[in-house]
Amino acid sequence: MKDIINGILEEYANNEANLHSEALREQLTEDIVKALKHDPRDISSDEWRISQYNRNRTMKDQISSIEELDEKIRKMEEPEGTPYTKEEVEKWKKTLSEEIVEEESIEFKKYIYESPDGGKTVYRREFGDYDTPREKINWEEEKERMKDTWDDPFKAASNG
Repeated sequence: MKDIINGILEEYANNEANLHSEALREQLTEDIVKALKHDPRDISSDEWRISQYNRNRTMKDQISSIEELDEKIRKMEEPEGTPYTKEEVEKWKKTLSEEIVEEESIEFKKYIYESPDGGKTVYRREFGDYDTPREKINWEEEKERMKDTWDDPFKAASNG
């Protein structure tokens, strides 16, 4: 920034400018402000944003206007090839995140397994539930369900 200001002051000094003139000081101020707005190092300037986008891109992929940059950014934010609007995608994301929260609140049932005959007949009851009668189960199917719990706990929880 200092270099930019010094460059402008040097131009005025070379012209033997009269800094006592209010009009000249006003013009000098405008020139400095204008130069600072177009400073490619100013991260708020369009030139800086375009140069950052073009950095490390091949010539054919580079852009030359802020409108092109805005279009590229819009395309990056949209799922590629989707017919959905940005609003539809945002709604879908919100719905999905709500579903995830609901799934995380699922309580997994814990069972106690009992067999009065060494495994030929198997019963289960919910852990800590001594009032509800135990239920007779197919032990082979239950082992598969338990395996699913380790592979996909939400699928197993929804299957009971």
